[in-house]
Amino acid sequence: MKSHLLFLQALTPLHAGTGQGTGLIDLPIARERATNWPYLPGSSLKGTLRAGSAFDEREKTRVFGSPDGQGALQFADARLAIFPARSLRGTLCYASSPLVLSRLARDAKMCGVEVPPISENQGALVTPSSVLVGNGEKLVLEDLDVVAQKSETAQGWAKFFAERVFDESERVFDESERAAFEKRFVILPQNVFDFLVETATEIVARVKLEDDTKTVQPGGLWYEELLPTESVLCAIVTATGAQLNADLNALKAIESAQFGGKTGVGRGLCRVRGAF
Repeated sequence: MKSHLLFLQALTPLHAGTGQGTGLIDLPIARERATNWPYLPGSSLKGTLRAGSAFDEREKTRVFGSPDGQGALQFADARLAIFPARSLRGTLCYASSPLVLSRLARDAKMCGVEVPPISENQGALVTPSSVLVGNGEKLVLEDLDVVAQKSETAQGWAKFFAERVFDESERVFDESERAAFEKRFVILPQNVFDFLVETATEIVARVKLEDDTKTVQPGGLWYEELLPTESVLCAIVTATGAQLNADLNALKAIESAQFGGKTGVGRGLCRVRGAF
């Protein structure tokens, strides 16, 4: 049995929904009970990768399982690792937090992957080459400002993510994309990260029109919540059986896929990269 990390980067907004909301948002995204952080259920992850794999139906049953039995690959929930937020400088930041990184470090240890050290920071930690701060060393995100300092800890984690999300084996690999990511990576204080994850997701209004009059149907207006483009999630994939290397190689061949709901309007397109 081998465990591996699977990374997803949202290339379009992602809607992994709960079915029905009870508040102002009609279709909210799935969130962890304890942390309130968004996640992608393992069942959705497995179903999409099953559909996108090159296996025939018999092999799909062996690899991904069936209602009557477990397959050779088991998928945990894909949990949030990086949340994108608007920045006054640099336009966009890739934000993580000490608690997010400590959970990822625990998962990585199970998979035999080394990670950089983690520090409980009072302010924001940015990379030495960061474009997010000016001379005042203050980071301004959404309507928040946070004291920032340049840190080798942030540099280490930026490199960790960049090497895995922007894999050199990818057909569309671009070194400049990896460099831009590292310049915009930040480790935020936990309370700031939690606030952004709760309040800075995308909320869009959707309408359903009458075919003849092109007016809104009764009850045809609703609001959807989306995990923003550039979000990064990470899941543990466990492989068992005599053919585990071949199964993982087949999974590695899937470079992109659409996860969650609303795929007909372009939601959920993600880059898929595995630390196999």
